[in-house]
Amino acid sequence: MYILDTANIKEIIEAIQYYEIDGVTTNPTILTREHQKDYFAYLKKIKEVLQYKRLFVQVTATSFDRMKEEANLLLETLGHDISIKIPATTDGFMLMKHLRGKVHITATAICSYELGLMSIACGANALALYINRMANEGIDANQVTFDLRRYIDQVDSETKLIGASFKNVAQIRENLLSGAHEVTISYDLLKTSMKAKILDDSVAQFTNDFQTEYQVEDATKLKK
Repeated sequence: MYILDTANIKEIIEAIQYYEIDGVTTNPTILTREHQKDYFAYLKKIKEVLQYKRLFVQVTATSFDRMKEEANLLLETLGHDISIKIPATTDGFMLMKHLRGKVHITATAICSYELGLMSIACGANALALYINRMANEGIDANQVTFDLRRYIDQVDSETKLIGASFKNVAQIRENLLSGAHEVTISYDLLKTSMKAKILDDSVAQFTNDFQTEYQVEDATKLKK
């Protein structure tokens, strides 16, 4: 359900320790924030931390030939179990068709129903829908999600919808309810979404009542 949206290894390790995530997605902007000079070596480190969880890596080139070369380099370096993220451009569609059936493909920067349909037709295994960016342009992102999910279900497609580009927890909830199979989420948003005052107050009350009654920290201190 959750794909961590980060390239920070500390965040990835903590997220895997505390929560259940399906993988990690990166893009060129996220990776530059880590200021790592050896680009491919750093991606390999992330992959090692993830172990069996999927790593999503976006091509940085824009022409078909250069994207194809870069995709091959990523597969040689990281293995064929990664997902190659390909922008839904004209050259991107060409690369999707070229890689179809050979590797997991995520069509990214999807911002319309039509781009989603063409990406599915070209062999994308997943669509990364830019929810907040669509909203900023006055596009009903959840309607786009709903329509694409209805099409996928009608034709029995195996393509998955991944909601992406979120700014708050409410957007994530609404997008999942609109039909997204998974969502990308920053570590900060993930932690925020797992917090609840009612939960904290309840646990504090349970702890206080127990400690008041038994005068010990917890039940492990009680003798059998």
